[in-house]
Amino acid sequence: MHLEINNKNFDYKLGTHQLEGTKEEKDLRVLVDYRMTMNGPIIYKTYLKTEYSDENIEFWLACETYKKIESRRKRISVAKRIFKNYIQPQAPKEINIDSPAREAIIRNIQEPTQSCFDEAQRIVYMHMERDSYPRFLGSEIYQKLRHSN
Repeated sequence: MHLEINNKNFDYKLGTHQLEGTKEEKDLRVLVDYRMTMNGPIIYKTYLKTEYSDENIEFWLACETYKKIESRRKRISVAKRIFKNYIQPQAPKEINIDSPAREAIIRNIQEPTQSCFDEAQRIVYMHMERDSYPRFLGSEIYQKLRHSN
């Protein structure tokens, strides 16, 4: 499928798990769950870029990948990269989280656990669920996807 949004062109192959029915419309997790569909996060991220808030989905997906890291050495490296890109003040893709969540990550970043970003991830998910996802459902990109199936 080819979409043109704000004079930008996007091509997507839609599968059977794509944005159909009322359950998916109400469930952000289905959309961002890349085990269900590889296109869901890409489509949602495309929309978030139009709102200048794609750091939220990028952070959420980075955390999902991070949780699966078993190697302590790799976990430390990836945690520091996530911190540098999304958490530290003035980060290039700084996410909107509260001070207690940010401070907890700062305290634990030297020896990060698999769950060290959970609270920040929960906050970002809540922002997406309550704010950008409902707007996404009314967006041009979503409406074009819905009507193409």
